[in-house]
Amino acid sequence: MREITSRDNKIVKLCEKLAARKYRDRLGLYLIEGENLLEEAVREGAAVDTVLMRRGYKGKMQPGLEDRTFLLDEKLFDKLALTDTSQGILAIVKKPGVSQGDFIEKGAVGNFVVLDRLQDPGNIGTIIRTADAAGYSLIVAMKGTADVFSPKVVRAA
Repeated sequence: MREITSRDNKIVKLCEKLAARKYRDRLGLYLIEGENLLEEAVREGAAVDTVLMRRGYKGKMQPGLEDRTFLLDEKLFDKLALTDTSQGILAIVKKPGVSQGDFIEKGAVGNFVVLDRLQDPGNIGTIIRTADAAGYSLIVAMKGTADVFSPKVVRAA
């Protein structure tokens, strides 16, 4: 496992940028934090780009990600952590690609949810989680809706 010790490292700088929506949109990447979110991302086939672990992390490592995992000292990791009481693991994940064909195919076979100018990340995450549990096949976020890949929405969903 490789170690990152400098705040000037390109991966650290990338994580700092991904705190802002414009960079998440421009780069097609977003951050997830915590063992459960990483496990779910791997299980669902998400494209996990990079994993960052805090020195002393005692949780389980997802198999197949060892070559993309970096160890950070406590101070550096804590600067990147999205929560106050971090579990000690972060990941950079590629946003899934969506095309017009996905909308037509999925919309034709099931129900979907339209998010129109919703702003509260907790509410958006709850709607996404509930729609998924109810078997909805698609969620459309209209212009003016908060970023569905923001850390708070991702945690809530």
